[in-house]
Amino acid sequence: MTAEDLPRVFALDRHIDVSGVSGTGLVAFGTWYPVTEKVTLSWLGENTGHAAVSVYDSLAVVAAIHCHGGATELVWLTGVTWPRRDLVE
Repeated sequence: MTAEDLPRVFALDRHIDVSGVSGTGLVAFGTWYPVTEKVTLSWLGENTGHAAVSVYDSLAVVAAIHCHGGATELVWLTGVTWPRRDLVE
């Protein structure tokens, strides 16, 4: 296994709320698993009051369903040291 096989973390930054449901700004965190191509999204639910976790078959599926032709941007998160001490203490 190489570094390229490790999961990568991203956020969904919604510029325009096409559906009128989730609002704008940071709406979800995601993890992409290169070995299987699977993706998890953890929806923050700040506008809906309903946080949820979803699983998708690929990044292409996530983009097709949730990026709305550029209205939502997938932003890769780098430089995060894990586990973050402030989350576990």
